[in-house]
Parts: sequence; structure tokens; C-alpha cells
Amino acid sequence: MADTNKSDTPGIDDIQKTLEKQIAELRKEITKINKSISARGAEMLDDASEQASDFYETARRAHRARHSSCAARPRRSRKSREKIRARQPPWSA
Repeated sequence: MADTNKSDTPGIDDIQKTLEKQIAELRKEITKINKSISARGAEMLDDASEQASDFYETARRAHRARHSSCAARPRRSRKSREKIRARQPPWSA
């Protein structure tokens, strides 16, 4: 039989220690990845919030501009409104 020295083959304890060290390193890597993903998610949320705020402000300005021009328009007389209503089909009322 071949002689095997204890120093030539790794023992179970050595294998276990190596695996535990690898697991600890992997956990550290996962923690770094999670932090990176979290930071990126926060950046994306801030960007989306800012963009939504800009869209809202643009829509608000457009709404105000549209309605401010309505106020400047002269109002139709009652007779004119009645003529318009008379021309419309009954189902649109």
C-alpha cells in the first residue's frame, strides 16, 4: 500500500476552514453588491421623482395658460348660446 503522510492530504478540519473562509468572503461580496444596488435604486428613485415633478410643473403651466386665455375671451350672449344649442342633435345634450 502506498504510504500517505498526514501532511500530504488535507484533513477535514482544513477543508472546513477553507470553505468557511470562502463563505465569509462571499458574504462580504454579497453585502457590497446589496449596498451598490441599494444606492443605485435610491439614485433612480430621486431621478424619477425629479422628472415627475418637472412633468407636473409643465402640465400645471400649460393648464394655467390654457385657462387664462379662456378668461380673456368674451362670453357669448344668451341668445347666441341658445342658437348653438338648437343646432345640436338632442342626443348630445
